Amino acid sequence: MAVLVLVSSLILEQINTNRRLMADNLHQQEVLSVATMVVQTKQDQLTLNGIAVTVKRSQQGITVYESGKEIIHVSKQ
Repeated sequence: MAVLVLVSSLILEQINTNRRLMADNLHQQEVLSVATMVVQTKQDQLTLNGIAVTVKRSQQGITVYESGKEIIHVSKQ
């Protein structure tokens, strides 16, 4: 019985871990989609589905931020 409980708890823990990873991946995918929209429409910022993306352009390149955190930096050469 104890072995069954142990195996069940390990399986449930792994399922929860996988769900968190999937949620993180989905969030990253949404951030990149919003970032693409911002860059393509030449806007400076866009909030969509609770995701706030800001783009800063300079002579050196483009930097994309999500909620103040840099997610992409593209430099010109």
